[in-house]
Amino acid sequence: MRPELLEGLTPEQIAKVKSCNDPKELLKLIEEEDVCLNEAQLAAVSGGGCGGGGSIECPDCHSTEFKELSPKSVNGIVTYYYRCKKCGKVWYEI
Repeated sequence: MRPELLEGLTPEQIAKVKSCNDPKELLKLIEEEDVCLNEAQLAAVSGGGCGGGGSIECPDCHSTEFKELSPKSVNGIVTYYYRCKKCGKVWYEI
């Protein structure tokens, strides 16, 4: 899991997160710990995009083979860029 997705968690919570085997287990842990998630963390955990068990696919060819490019941060909002290995399309998710 990307380090920025662990921001705001205690070392104990981070250890618990890293021991989770799937998104459902992670969601249960978040409920039990009463953790507030930012948008990127929520998307990653719920499968909405940035890592954490969700599937990312190319918006053009729907391939799931991609390269993650360097994320950019503006005013605390991180944008993640991807390049499709099949068709070359570059897209981003916030």
